[in-house]
Amino acid sequence: MTRADYREFVIQTFAKYISKNAPSGFRWHVAGDIFSVDYSQFICDVCVAVPAVPFWLYTRSFAYLEPLLEAKNLIVNLSTDKDNWQEALGVHEKFGFRLCYLTVEGEVPEDLPEGSVIFPSYELRGRDLPEPKQAWWWHTLDARQRQMVCPTDFFGQSEALRCGPCQKCLI
Repeated sequence: MTRADYREFVIQTFAKYISKNAPSGFRWHVAGDIFSVDYSQFICDVCVAVPAVPFWLYTRSFAYLEPLLEAKNLIVNLSTDKDNWQEALGVHEKFGFRLCYLTVEGEVPEDLPEGSVIFPSYELRGRDLPEPKQAWWWHTLDARQRQMVCPTDFFGQSEALRCGPCQKCLI
């Protein structure tokens, strides 16, 4: 078997597995990231092989994203924070990928584009309060920013509050 044949075999095997076991959607990397252009192309090829399955991923590996543009059923979320904000904003402007901003100290960029998602660090979440919106951090946000906050991260996961019904990062 040639290297190209083996690669195609792996793509098709992975695609069949996802089609059977995750037909409602597949998230690449719960931990980890894209580590090369070749791997980015592999992700794209698997997505293209299963066009009926929605895929999504979060990444800080901005240098490897171009191959992913071909996969129409893949949502790319740019993981950003105060350390890589300018770079992420540039990639967003170039490709249109969504920005997912992690705030650790409560800071949120004023110019966060529409469609972005804000992920508060654990210390900022209101889950442990009787009413999550009592959290000090929540009161620093304007109405537009509050609409961007990941409800699962901030309020806690439940049958109604989880990634599936929310869809903020999936559409």
